[in-house]
Amino acid sequence: MRYLAAMLLIGLSLPLTAQDLDVMALRRVAARMERALDELAEARKTRSWLRRQAEDMKAKAEEARVASGAAFDADEVGTVEQLVDEERRYEGACVDYETAAEGLNETVRTLEERFRAARDEHERLRVVVDLKAAQRISTRADARRRTAPRTIVLAAAAAVIIGLGLVLAFADRESDVSIVEPLVQLAPDPGPATSPWTSPMRPAEEGKWTDLLERVDPEADAVVGLWTLQDGALVSDHTGGARLSLPYMPPEEYDFRIEFTTTATKACMAQLVSHGDVPFTWSMAAGTPPMCRVEDVDGHSVLGNPTLRRYTFTPGRRHTATVVVRNNSVAGMVDGQVLVAHRTDYGDLSRNEKWTMPDQLRLGLGTCYGPVTFHKAEVRVVSGKGSFVPSGFEDGKGPPVPSGPKDDADGRGRRDAVRGPRERVRR
Repeated sequence: MRYLAAMLLIGLSLPLTAQDLDVMALRRVAARMERALDELAEARKTRSWLRRQAEDMKAKAEEARVASGAAFDADEVGTVEQLVDEERRYEGACVDYETAAEGLNETVRTLEERFRAARDEHERLRVVVDLKAAQRISTRADARRRTAPRTIVLAAAAAVIIGLGLVLAFADRESDVSIVEPLVQLAPDPGPATSPWTSPMRPAEEGKWTDLLERVDPEADAVVGLWTLQDGALVSDHTGGARLSLPYMPPEEYDFRIEFTTTATKACMAQLVSHGDVPFTWSMAAGTPPMCRVEDVDGHSVLGNPTLRRYTFTPGRRHTATVVVRNNSVAGMVDGQVLVAHRTDYGDLSRNEKWTMPDQLRLGLGTCYGPVTFHKAEVRVVSGKGSFVPSGFEDGKGPPVPSGPKDDADGRGRRDAVRGPRERVRR
């Protein structure tokens, strides 16, 4: 009975608000979306491996066929029979691999539909949470405006009472009022205010910019959405949460600059960056009203994020955005203007679930409700060493042929085999 009473008291002392319930629902949908993405990546990789194996078997069958013809011309009967059997085995294996690959097509389509459904629900809940947050802020502002006159009246009354008290206190003094010292001495002028950002962060003035788009293979590097190369520019589709992984692992300190144009009025753009083993995002024109921000900060994307800045992007106009990554700070710039300058040891930063990538540490691009055309994507090394990596996410090792995209008993083993140890999502 005592335990029950203690649990009741704890429950009453920690009530869940509507905001808490909304955030919990959003996190559940994000987790479901991540699981669908993991299973989809695994199914696609398995299907690619099966197709490669089928091609290898077909090539080996052809080699056996050519060799059997040469043995037949040389009247080597025993060798001909052996090569014919070998050719049949290879052809049978090719058929098996092709059949298994075709069998995964339906699985891939099912997983894509599951991921799209989870993604759409996540976007809907996120809009609801943002709208409720704006309503709460508006309600608090109205409450402050209503209470402000009453506060002024009370302050004025208190000042009058204090003034009367001071007059009565000094009325009986024999000294002349003209020699009474002021009751409050003003503090001396401290001079111009100082700030850690009196010199705003700017990109390094020296150093060579390295083009990243020339190494992009849209088919291999696309994570979500349809990405194409058109006249040297990279174009995303209208998919919400579209993402592409650039084949580049950034150095310790660097500048990451993009030039882009969008014709959609509600499109948002994202630069996916990292420092050390910490992935995070510079997000632009997201939400209503459109806001720019570093996300997440202390686990917050919108509410509680101190880097929120409003900026309006013009459809049809070419814009430039730069992320300045340093060891003790990060800055986000748009069209040459520093919108955000955030001092950090990167312990407070993380990447929001909606921008999850197979390899969280590579540079990447993201869009919502495009299309968005990226004319340039380039990086400049300030310290450390960056490196290009192969396009796509293949590790060169094919998994065993499965009956479907299933996990191990603990739900992690197969996903880790696809991603590799440094590619797991940072939670």
